[in-house]
Amino acid sequence: MVEGMGVSTEDTFTTILTKKNYPTYNLGVQGYAVSQSKGAFKKFGAKLRSEIVLCLYARGNAHREIFFVDNKLKEKNTFTGGIDNQFQADQNLEIRSQGKYVLTASWLYLTFVRNNLKDFLKYGNVDFKNPIFNRYPEVRSGEKVRELRIQEMNLLIKNFKEIKKLAEINNSKFILGYIELRDLNYYEIATGKKPHPSQFYEGDFLKKFSKENNITFIDFGVPIRNYIKNLPEDFEVSDLPYLKIDGHLNRLGNEILADTIIKYIEKH
Repeated sequence: MVEGMGVSTEDTFTTILTKKNYPTYNLGVQGYAVSQSKGAFKKFGAKLRSEIVLCLYARGNAHREIFFVDNKLKEKNTFTGGIDNQFQADQNLEIRSQGKYVLTASWLYLTFVRNNLKDFLKYGNVDFKNPIFNRYPEVRSGEKVRELRIQEMNLLIKNFKEIKKLAEINNSKFILGYIELRDLNYYEIATGKKPHPSQFYEGDFLKKFSKENNITFIDFGVPIRNYIKNLPEDFEVSDLPYLKIDGHLNRLGNEILADTIIKYIEKH
């Protein structure tokens, strides 16, 4: 989300902030755990002595912290995501443009069918109130109970505390930003129903933690959902804040993040 995967550098929220006279340095790397973000800040960010240090966390990624405490995962030298996902894809026959044999060519040709079948088995028949969202069957997960994994969350907040201390050494204000993913932010407009309350437990957990530790907390899910809620009835996919295929933010989504940050700075 911070690196800006899927959009040009010019369309990331950090570049937008810079253009609006809020010079911003971007240390985001796709697939990083907060443990790694802390390392990037130690090595590069602390030297910048910025007024504000913003750590943006996307819901559901706390499991990445396990990679740094689980000895079996350490031995495998496995990445948390992002770059490693690309590496794995490069080894996967399905992303190759050619199939040398009939079987591999058939497997490649039927990728779309197999993915649709997999989504059907996972989410059931998709028939949203607003058919524009039928292309995103994962939105259906918004109606399900979501478990809050306390062990992973505790590893996560330990790193937030340490980043806050590092920021304060340079008299920088630490802000914790939180963002839900496309599935949850699209759920209400797609179905006309409210998501299951447990879908918000992770954000509520971090909001409570921030309050208890005197950390400024910005929930970016609120302005994103407000934007979606106020779209005209005849909106198109290009009017939505996420990329058409990938679940990262498009330029519109990045603009919402930048505008939200500016409103906070101007208010305080």
